[in-house]
Amino acid sequence: MPVTSSKGVRIYYETHGAGPALMLVHGSGGHHAAWWQQVPYLAQWFTVILPDLRGFGLSDPVEGGPDSLDFMDDLLAVLDHAAVDRAVLLGQSIGAAPCLRLAVTAPERVIGVILAHSLGGLSDPDLKALVAADRARAETLPVIDRLMSRAFQQARPT
Repeated sequence: MPVTSSKGVRIYYETHGAGPALMLVHGSGGHHAAWWQQVPYLAQWFTVILPDLRGFGLSDPVEGGPDSLDFMDDLLAVLDHAAVDRAVLLGQSIGAAPCLRLAVTAPERVIGVILAHSLGGLSDPDLKALVAADRARAETLPVIDRLMSRAFQQARPT
């Protein structure tokens, strides 16, 4: 069970496969296991790195909830601990912003950034209103319904 420390918080992560590094960063309500369908395929060609951001999954909880501005440091700590010099970063939902921050802050560590289900921190006021409305609707759903469709849950209850 690989763990590292970021600003005094224990950060859990997993690595699978071999090859160029690809870090998959989960979204809100997720953790490393959110990528369970992608990992077996991607690990054939890449070293797939799956961190649990602080306050999520098997990483330490943070009193009062995590500060998303610390997520970039979590990713950097994982890359350092895993001895990865450069990686492609794929950020889903809230995982996108720390990927972008890392690319801007330490471009020598990032080969590329992929955003999934994210506007990447765009600050357009019209988009912010749409994002806020979408988030408010999502927060009314149980976490499992945010991560998997009802049809999927019924077809594959395990």
